[in-house]
Amino acid sequence: MALLRAFWGRELRKAEYMRFGQHVNAKASGHGNGMEYQNGTKVPALEAHLTELEEKKAGLIVPEEESIGEYYEIRSQLDELGKDLRAVITHPTYALPFLQPGRLVTVKHGDQDFGWGVVVNFTQRAAPKNNKSAIAAFEALPPQEKYVVDVLLHCAKGSTAGKSPETPASGAFRPCLAGQEGEPLVCPVLLSTIASIGQLRVHLPKDLRQLSGRETLWKTVLEVKRRFPKGIVLLDPIANMNIKDVKFKELVERIATLEKQLEAHSLHSDPRLPTLYDSYAQKQDLVAQIRVLKKTLGAAQDVMQMDELKCRKRVLRRLGFASTEDVVEIKGRVACEISTGDELLLTELIFNGVFNNLLPEQCAALLSCFVFTEKSEQSTKLKEELAGPLRTLQEIARRIAKVAKESKMPVDEEEYVQSFKVELMDAVLQWCRGAKFVDICKMTDQFEGSLIRVFRRLQELIRQMAQAAHAIGNTELEAKFTKASEMLGRQNSVIFCSSLYL
Repeated sequence: MALLRAFWGRELRKAEYMRFGQHVNAKASGHGNGMEYQNGTKVPALEAHLTELEEKKAGLIVPEEESIGEYYEIRSQLDELGKDLRAVITHPTYALPFLQPGRLVTVKHGDQDFGWGVVVNFTQRAAPKNNKSAIAAFEALPPQEKYVVDVLLHCAKGSTAGKSPETPASGAFRPCLAGQEGEPLVCPVLLSTIASIGQLRVHLPKDLRQLSGRETLWKTVLEVKRRFPKGIVLLDPIANMNIKDVKFKELVERIATLEKQLEAHSLHSDPRLPTLYDSYAQKQDLVAQIRVLKKTLGAAQDVMQMDELKCRKRVLRRLGFASTEDVVEIKGRVACEISTGDELLLTELIFNGVFNNLLPEQCAALLSCFVFTEKSEQSTKLKEELAGPLRTLQEIARRIAKVAKESKMPVDEEEYVQSFKVELMDAVLQWCRGAKFVDICKMTDQFEGSLIRVFRRLQELIRQMAQAAHAIGNTELEAKFTKASEMLGRQNSVIFCSSLYL
């Protein structure tokens, strides 16, 4: 049975959907509203799970919790700033001059930390030929992913070094765990996986194809580590690598300040630190799970409140999604096709013909307002080709909010309208028109990972909009959304490709 999801406000959308059956009148359906029934059976399980998590949290006693909490917060900030620092120092402009054979570097990919290794060589990846989409995808790659560095690493027994960092075989080498016997291998890794660059270089044996040569080189690395028990000295990004950017200097200063705070902390040299830190991190994970579960539980309980249910049904009737007998109309059936964005507003946009006179890329740009939820400090000034459709969206959103308020729904009209963020509209438009990913990143203050997540959600929303257009037999609009989906999801683009292997 098709279900109509209706929700009001960005916060409720995050928590839970309000669903109505095809026949939303409880008496006519015979067994009550579908969502009310569903939540009636789900609430006990949610409450039991919440109790279980809270008992775990209460039973997890962390000694000196306040103090370790301060340490945890400082280290979390350092981890985030460290990612920004790494993105700069691994840029080819700064990194390549120092990646001579014999240079000591550390390699880290996700949760795989290989520790120190030795640079053997680096090469620039060849751009694909005779394939426009592949060429465009390659050009859109971050500069750090256009270079491959051959590094001697201490790998787990049985590892094999592939010839390319993009093939599954190349992901067959794994770091050797502490206390286990490993073997040194020369592995191709992306420049983006270089975590730090040391000041020291070591002499390379003539032939690293032989195991004996690799073992000799690895023994040299172990000897260097022995001579520097406090850690191998790193290249100074400002003094040695000559990075003069003012913002980068501020980043380095901020990191230095936090590192001093960390070193001055009373627990920094405490032998209990690893145990305390892991316990506190585990407790924070439980706190996060409890927070999410409480929101889900609260939303499920809210849906069961009949007064709110009546208000929601009233809104659906006034907007034409359901009849006076509470039977879902054509608008409601269209809304059933959409779950990634605000179904009511998106359906109203379709039935008001907002997309009819827009180009496919303009449609994609406008739809980005429904999937972008990150904080942004940038000021956005749109050209009329986007500003016009945005005004229409906001006008219709205000009308929906007014109907909801008149139906006694707790909706803040201005907050609801402003919840549809415009900061990525121009970036999406330019991407659909062929702009490079690196240029898109310069148009916004969002991190690359955030952009990729938003674009993938947008792709799903556009697919649902095409299904909605198909549901009402509007083949022209369906074709337009399909074209927008193709423009957004370039074949082999960095946004929609699978995760890169080492």
